[in-house]
Amino acid sequence: MLNIRTCTLQDEADIVDICHITGDTSIDKTLFALKWCLYYVWYETENCFVVEDPDRAKVVGYILGTLDTEKQIAAFDRIMLPKMKAHWRSMPHKTLKNRRDYLTLRAINTNSFSYLYAQYPAHLHINLHPDYQRKGLGHKLFAAYEKNLIQKGIPGYHLVVGGDNATGISFYKKLGLEELGDFTQLGKTLAIAYGKRFD
Repeated sequence: MLNIRTCTLQDEADIVDICHITGDTSIDKTLFALKWCLYYVWYETENCFVVEDPDRAKVVGYILGTLDTEKQIAAFDRIMLPKMKAHWRSMPHKTLKNRRDYLTLRAINTNSFSYLYAQYPAHLHINLHPDYQRKGLGHKLFAAYEKNLIQKGIPGYHLVVGGDNATGISFYKKLGLEELGDFTQLGKTLAIAYGKRFD
């Protein structure tokens, strides 16, 4: 039976694999993970939850989050950006592409929805291995994540999804999340924020 539990440091390798598989496999795996998942695994495991398949002794999905987005972004810039730079510099075979990947990941603005932080201070990232999608596990991960926030007195959370991610948008709407705003450039919606309050 699949098990939902709190994340531990021992889950790092599986989480990195899932992050890469469901993200962009053309980008160096460690560089991608340093941007999108390792901060939470290293520094906020108590606010992260995983799906474990005991038959494979592997984590097959996760929801990674923080209680305070504003503090997390400041900590990320202080702690993780130097790690990203050091990793890129240590890569044995530097190419124009991985230099571009590094600069692109570094430049991604994760603060576009700062106006939400007062009412929706927490945020999350959720991913499931493709073999385990559409099995109701996303709903169970959200239930564990929300229970944790409520127990800790957090009033609300938000997440950001790509404007062209129709599957993700449909899923968040089914969960009852409210559309909170979007980020648009040159007439194209690049990202949409969804969220939920507990009052």
